[in-house]
Amino acid sequence: MTSAHRKSYGAEGAPYASPSPVGTRERVRSAPYFFLVPATVLFALFFALPIGYALWLSFHKVKVSGLGLGAGARKEVWAGLDNYTAAFTDSELLDGALRVLGYGCIVVPVMLGLALVFALMLDSDKVRLAPFTRLAIFLPYAIPGVVAALLWGFLYLPDVSPFYFVLERLGLPQPDLLDGGPLYLALSNIAIWGGTGFNMIVIYTSLQAIPVEVYEAAKLDAPPRCRSPSGSRSRWWRPRWCSPSSSRSSRRSRCSTSRPPSNRSPTPCPRRGAR
Repeated sequence: MTSAHRKSYGAEGAPYASPSPVGTRERVRSAPYFFLVPATVLFALFFALPIGYALWLSFHKVKVSGLGLGAGARKEVWAGLDNYTAAFTDSELLDGALRVLGYGCIVVPVMLGLALVFALMLDSDKVRLAPFTRLAIFLPYAIPGVVAALLWGFLYLPDVSPFYFVLERLGLPQPDLLDGGPLYLALSNIAIWGGTGFNMIVIYTSLQAIPVEVYEAAKLDAPPRCRSPSGSRSRWWRPRWCSPSSSRSSRRSRCSTSRPPSNRSPTPCPRRGAR
């Protein structure tokens, strides 16, 4: 026999009643903060805290008493800006900073420029074997550093490098890539080879996230000189707002769905194959 006692399904005591909209809204608003907690803790422990400790140490120095043996022979004392004064007046440090600046001036523009060009090319409709091309460009970034060092060391050593062998057979000069000025180019080449693929993926992903409406608006608002196809090659280097038809996203929006102005009649979509 079934029990005579039944649960109340009224508005107040319903067991399956939906939660309050106010409480649900509060939980939704606080949810992102719970996801940020692990990343914030790791950032504070392994990034912000070491930087703060290093900054604190930069204003101190170790004072040695006697021979430096025994308890209390070494202690940290306040140094103020003495460490910074000694560092910025050191010629070796300034020369090293200039070398790093020159290395960055070579690597950063070339690497980001190549990544942008590759991303724009892969975002086009006319590119064939796009997945294979993306993988081939990204593959150097996935190669471990030890393997990359052995690979480029083999290519740069004059005794075992095939490039030096070809230059010797052709009677051309053989530059020393491991000394002097060519060393910057050799190191920059390794950095560009390894980092272009990653930056290309980042830019390409950003292009994929652009809404289709942006390309439609660019096609409608672009000046006539940008809309006219003056050459197939010029579309590769033109700004994307001048040639939105070369984008993958605009392929699905050949005919704009936007309402035309009131003083114009809507233009029908041309049929495929029509000129």
